[in-house]
Amino acid sequence: MNAFASPASLTSVVPVFFLFLILFITHPVHSERCTLCSEAFMMTAKHRNVTCRRKLMTLDAELGWRVSSFNSQWTRIDVVFGARLRSDTGWLAWGVNPLPKPQMIGTRAVIGIRQPNGTLSTNTYNITSDTKMGCHLLPTAVDVEVRDTEASYIEEEQYFTLSATVIVPDSGYNISKLNHVWQVGEEADGMEPKKHPMTLQNFDSTETRNLWSGESEDVGRKNHQSYLRKVHGILNMIGWGTFLPIGVIIARYFRKHPFHLKNWWFKIHVMCQILGYFVGTAGWAIGLILGTKSPYYIFHVHRWLGIFIFTFTTLQMLALRLKPSVNDEYRKYWNMYHHLLGYALLAVIILNMFHGIAILKPDNAVWNWVYIGILVLLSGVALILEIHTWIKFLNDRNGSKK
Repeated sequence: MNAFASPASLTSVVPVFFLFLILFITHPVHSERCTLCSEAFMMTAKHRNVTCRRKLMTLDAELGWRVSSFNSQWTRIDVVFGARLRSDTGWLAWGVNPLPKPQMIGTRAVIGIRQPNGTLSTNTYNITSDTKMGCHLLPTAVDVEVRDTEASYIEEEQYFTLSATVIVPDSGYNISKLNHVWQVGEEADGMEPKKHPMTLQNFDSTETRNLWSGESEDVGRKNHQSYLRKVHGILNMIGWGTFLPIGVIIARYFRKHPFHLKNWWFKIHVMCQILGYFVGTAGWAIGLILGTKSPYYIFHVHRWLGIFIFTFTTLQMLALRLKPSVNDEYRKYWNMYHHLLGYALLAVIILNMFHGIAILKPDNAVWNWVYIGILVLLSGVALILEIHTWIKFLNDRNGSKK
């Protein structure tokens, strides 16, 4: 029992968690070479005589193309785009954007839709700011010429392939720095594609690519963003999600009942809270940096919950200097406030942790299981200590009656 309560054994979890951090961050980055293109994609690519093929960085999407001169002012792009749908119905989109930065707004898109009866339809669409605000997205003419659109779907694999010939004006589209956008959605109403899922993969499905060389300008930047997201998630999981709850467990069970560690409980409690606060704050700051690097989308709920957590954990940390003295008549009211705010913060932290993990869908399975494992471990320890507390309390009460 003393081994469990000792500071040395408690703080030994620190290197374990940081080893996990290092191993997780240094996981090999995604390669964009299309070495494992699906058979359905390859068949369509062969039919279109595409010369370049790449595995895109999000949505498990694949892109193939062939560039040729149409005339002195226009360039022809034969393009094949494929991805798996997440449901029996849905839609697939690929488009080009003449704006300086790749983004959804301003995209001239070709969208293929799979209807509930299994039929496939394709059309062109202009993606505008009204689309982002939730207005209806309906077929319309675009300022690029789109010919020979085709769509195919393999039922067994739920694999959707979209192909077309797109002819773009050289004055507005630089083939050596072409901004293109791709997307996968789950619902459509006739020829109207509905809003895609609000996940990072869906928001990150833009890039600038040199169609002559095949290389993307955004691989390094997106790998760096992916790295920062992992650091953000792991630091928050360790700081807010692990050390702060450990600090609460120490204060709850090692102050008087069932274990009395005299002054040690307070030192360990403060150590865990300070460590959790600074590690969590580092993760929160990285989250703010990621927000500034992603100007076209904001996860409002996750952001505001993060600000709430940082603000009130900072307020809790001020207790190290501003709490009333033991003899102060307001001390009992301060204790009630401090404990209630602490438990409320734990609830908000757990909620925001799972909310942040959900944003990673469909790549959130590992994160979910890791954090569930942490919660199960901490909850198991708390449950055992709570049972032990009540057993000791009842035994002491029965002993006093005798």
